[in-house]
Amino acid sequence: MVILMVDNIFDFTGIDVRIADEVYEAFNDVFKKFPNLKNRINYVGSIENAFEDINKIYKLYYDGNLSYSSLYKLKLYFKILAFANEVPNINILNPYVNGELSYEERLTYGKSYFESISINELFSYSKLYQKIYLGKSKNIFNAYNIKGVIFHEVGHTLSNILFLSYNEHFMTNVDVLMKKRFQNYSCYSLKNPEEFIAEQFTLYMLGEYTVASIYIGNYIINLYKRYENTKVFEYDDKYQSLIRKNVV
Repeated sequence: MVILMVDNIFDFTGIDVRIADEVYEAFNDVFKKFPNLKNRINYVGSIENAFEDINKIYKLYYDGNLSYSSLYKLKLYFKILAFANEVPNINILNPYVNGELSYEERLTYGKSYFESISINELFSYSKLYQKIYLGKSKNIFNAYNIKGVIFHEVGHTLSNILFLSYNEHFMTNVDVLMKKRFQNYSCYSLKNPEEFIAEQFTLYMLGEYTVASIYIGNYIINLYKRYENTKVFEYDDKYQSLIRKNVV
């Protein structure tokens, strides 16, 4: 398999090799559609290691004192989540996002410096698929395989990078789509707009086209194409610099 990405963002230590293989395959599909997204994903690996890196970054901004119990959050994630899209609070990492910015200004100056997609290393391959199949059978999630779960988390990542929650036109249409309950949306889709976007993006990437998945999938792709060769998707080593500076 040809991996269309920089391999140093991946660390599958402690993760079932069969899970790792399917995660790789999913990212191969993602980077065919969004090649410059590889510049903005800092880490793909275990939930525990993702939190360790996030804590290193937080310590720089809190002078070593964390404002929340990340250990408690980690324990909770281990109990309930198979995969997660975890980022530090960008209000801490980038002061620009606190100001009154236009959407274009936010895209350019409100950049987050850490994007991760993490995997619960406590899940075996069979246990993970049991969870996925159960969620699909009860219409909780749209994903029916690991690839679909990765697409869901990538939907969150693109939403973060493109600041979709600040795009008023897009979010107005999302609100309209969410109210069309006869569409038989997954339960997770209706949790909040962010999950709706990620769930519909999952369907789009899996080739399951509905009014909502086509609108959201095409909107994200068109927005990506508009900004793929700008600073929005430009590689930045600030994350690596922060980790290097923090001796723990």
